[in-house]
Amino acid sequence: MSVATSETSVPEVSGALDAPHHDGTPVDATDVYFAPPAAAVGVLRSRGTTLRGESPGTLVRVASLWLPAARHVCTYVGSEGLSRHSLRGSRIVDEEVRFADVAELRITREPRPIGRVSGVGRARYSLHDAAGSELLLIDAPASFVGPSGTVPSAEASFGDAAERAYSEHVVARYDADLQAHGRVRFALGPREVIWLGPGFLELEAGGTRARLDATEIRSVRVTRGMLEIRSGAAGDAAMGIFRVRLEDTRSVHAFAVVLQQLVGVAMS
Repeated sequence: MSVATSETSVPEVSGALDAPHHDGTPVDATDVYFAPPAAAVGVLRSRGTTLRGESPGTLVRVASLWLPAARHVCTYVGSEGLSRHSLRGSRIVDEEVRFADVAELRITREPRPIGRVSGVGRARYSLHDAAGSELLLIDAPASFVGPSGTVPSAEASFGDAAERAYSEHVVARYDADLQAHGRVRFALGPREVIWLGPGFLELEAGGTRARLDATEIRSVRVTRGMLEIRSGAAGDAAMGIFRVRLEDTRSVHAFAVVLQQLVGVAMS
């Protein structure tokens, strides 16, 4: 991730962009995008901003240095990465991440605390490189109560858009294997290999080899450092349980994305 700080006169660039909000809704005419997207994002998919109305005057810019609530952020998600730009007084702090540098996307969701009615939990989206270092963190209230009911927060919509774009990037990364071999190979441990193909899963672990069609897979989850696959027809009491030891958990997100896309099974 690269981070830069610059002085700015807060130019408006919204007229030069043609992309919806992160939640898919059209951009409002009053939205102010005070920084352009970083080149690293590639083809722009969606955007968001907390600044509305006229570009802020000197008083607002000075106040934003001292009042967190007066700070503003605009965000962009593209085919190749994302960028976040924070307006703090007369300064803009730019952050950008290329998906090519991301090895893992970690997502955690927390429920709303008991007794709170102003929001619904929190969501954290953290992108990490191959060494495990955090490239960017999106820490957001999962939703809030507005005039029309409970709606996702702007930060959570940014995180969801980032997840969708990164997931598509991951699928494209494995597309060459799929086209060449008809399946995608994941080496999850020293001797544990899983192949994913259109509508099926094959595994080799601990001397066990098995092939499961999508209709035979009841659940896939990670528990205690193991990837657990349960199979069997719906309603059957007997189930086949396969456990694959995970040597590198950073490949789990990519595996989950391709599993969903090719096999149609979501990890729980």
